Amino acid sequence: PSDKIRGWIGSGRPDLRIDQEMCVYYYVLRTDRPPFDDVRVRQAFSQAIDRARLANNILASMQVPATHLVPPMFEATLGYRSPEGPGHDPAGAQAALAAAGHPNGAGLPQVELVFNTFESHRRIAEFVQRNVKETLGFELSVANMEWKSLLKLVHGGDFQVARTSWCADYPDPMTFLTVFDSASENNYPAYRNPAFDGLLQRAGAETDPRQRNVLMCAAERMLIEDAPVVPFYFYTRAYLLRSQVRGFDPQYKNDHLLKYLWIAPAAAGEGGD
Repeated sequence: PSDKIRGWIGSGRPDLRIDQEMCVYYYVLRTDRPPFDDVRVRQAFSQAIDRARLANNILASMQVPATHLVPPMFEATLGYRSPEGPGHDPAGAQAALAAAGHPNGAGLPQVELVFNTFESHRRIAEFVQRNVKETLGFELSVANMEWKSLLKLVHGGDFQVARTSWCADYPDPMTFLTVFDSASENNYPAYRNPAFDGLLQRAGAETDPRQRNVLMCAAERMLIEDAPVVPFYFYTRAYLLRSQVRGFDPQYKNDHLLKYLWIAPAAAGEGGD
C-alpha cells in the first residue's frame, strides 16, 4: 500500500527496495474524435498534467514522472536517450487551447475519461480531473469499468480519453514506439502519421546502433509533438527484501529464477525466520 511505502521511504527502512520496470503508464486520446482530433487540444491536455505532483503526492511509491514514452533504462544498455517532452506548463496549455478556439474550455464538447476499476487508477483520474479544471477550465467526467470492458471499448475506438499502459516484451525502445504504428492493433488513439511510420521502418532495418538510435529518437519526438498519448510515469516495483537473500537482483521484467537464489546465514541481531 502506498501509505506504507511512503512511511518506509521516510524512515529509511533498510530492507525496502524500489526497482525500475519496463512499463509506462499513460492516457490515450482518440485522434479521430472531437475534441482530440485537434493536435492543439491534445497538447493542452498533456501540458495541463502535473506529473511530478502526481508521482510525489498521489502515488508516493517513487514512480518516475514521464514526459516521453520510452523508459529511461535504455540509455545505460543501448545508448538510447529519449527527447524530453514539454512537461507541466499551465500557460502553454492555456495558450494551446485558446489557439484551438477554446479559451478557458469555451465551446468544447463533453469530454469523458474511462479507466478500469482499481483504487490507484481512480486516484489518478480524479487528480487529472482537478488539473484539467484548474488549468484549462472545463469539466472532465470520469467513468470506471472492469478491465475486459475497457479493453473492448479501446479496441473498438469508442472513447475520447482512456487509461492504459504498456510493458515491454523485450528490452528495446522499439517495443514501445511500434505500439503507435498506423497498422498496430494496439494503436488505440488511431494515430496516423506516415512520417512516423517511415521512421519506424527505417529504424527497424538499420544495422548501425547509433543511427538506429537517431531514427528512434526522431520518431519519439514526433510522437511527443503529435500527442496522441500522454505519458504519466514509468513504473517501479516496491518490495521488502530480507538481507540474507542472495541472487535477487533488480530485473526489469521481474523474472527471478529460483535456481539463482539462496539464503545466507542471518547476521548478528537479525531474525532468521
